[in-house]
Amino acid sequence: YPIESEEEVARNLKKGTSENQEPQYQGADVFQRIAALSRGIPEVAMAMWRECVCEGESDANEQERRSAPESVPKAIKVRAPQELTLPSLPPGASTRDAIIHHTLLLHAGLPAWSLFQVVPFPVPDVIATLSTLRDAGLIFERTGIWKVTPLAYSNVRSFVRAETLLI
Repeated sequence: YPIESEEEVARNLKKGTSENQEPQYQGADVFQRIAALSRGIPEVAMAMWRECVCEGESDANEQERRSAPESVPKAIKVRAPQELTLPSLPPGASTRDAIIHHTLLLHAGLPAWSLFQVVPFPVPDVIATLSTLRDAGLIFERTGIWKVTPLAYSNVRSFVRAETLLI
């Protein structure tokens, strides 16, 4: 298991390449892009970072990694944030979808009973919309509170702004 000296690591980072000469993204660039896409919201940034870190090493690499001493830093591969496949709105998303998203963003999540009182739609329509948006991976419900999923945040925010709703 080859161990790079600190100078080799610094040189590879400056070159932007690894041992096998695959292009790598410099850490600061990845973090800046994640910060911009997440608009500085820690939960959104963390979800994006988790998606950027590539997993699934080969069995041989995994065996080497397990046998390496704890003091040896482990290498990870990181995808560029713009390569992520983020949840997107279903075709034909409506103004009702935008208003529900807007309300959830504005209040950082709401229980369903509050949402029913705040939005100007009949309860069955709100329930159907929540179900559709949940199935698309845009919102989730935990302990009775509906929220926009962290990975969908940037697309949902863009959609709400396109519908001329202010955030």
